[in-house]
Amino acid sequence: MSLAFDTKTGFTFNLSASNITYSHTCSGSDRILFVGVSVRSNRSVTSVTYNGVSMTQAGSTSGTSGILNYLFYLINPASGSNTVSVTQSSADTITSCSISYTGAKQSGQPDATSSGGPTTTTSYSQSVTSVADNAFAVLYGNANAGAALTAGANTTIRNQPEVSFTGAFLVDSTAAKTPAGTFTLNVTSANQAFAGCMASIAPVGVSVTRSSLTLLGVS
Repeated sequence: MSLAFDTKTGFTFNLSASNITYSHTCSGSDRILFVGVSVRSNRSVTSVTYNGVSMTQAGSTSGTSGILNYLFYLINPASGSNTVSVTQSSADTITSCSISYTGAKQSGQPDATSSGGPTTTTSYSQSVTSVADNAFAVLYGNANAGAALTAGANTTIRNQPEVSFTGAFLVDSTAAKTPAGTFTLNVTSANQAFAGCMASIAPVGVSVTRSSLTLLGVS
């Protein structure tokens, strides 16, 4: 089964809260869910859950204008519409969005991670080197000016910048990478400072049965 985009939920934010909640719907089989969060750098994210199940931090990076970006994941999230809950250390501005995929390996995730920035530029790129063949890549970050983005090569924009607070954005790869190697995701915009957390996602393995081995001439 190949990795495939399932769905994404747009930005939810609050200008003064210790906790925010929103709904995300997961479907299909061999699921994985990612949640991006941005808070002020003098705060920290203490908990992210989906359907009450704790999510694991895949990475974090200091952005610009005192922003801290996080990326969390959950293997085999519950199917259907369920609640994402994000809690930070004390009440302040907070923003979050989510994205899910099907066809993901149900252990050993994420496949690889990287962090980047802050870098001031009109064209931001970030890379991660996958371990598994046919992996996907996802990048959550922030663009200081919150200006509209244009996708570069091999990049799909899932959420444009959240302009009320962080300029947070979410992008992923347009296709799986085979053989395993370096993903580079990139966006262009007005000259501004960028930073991001990136992860590659391993696909579910191909099971080999006795009947398929017989067809291949292996007894």
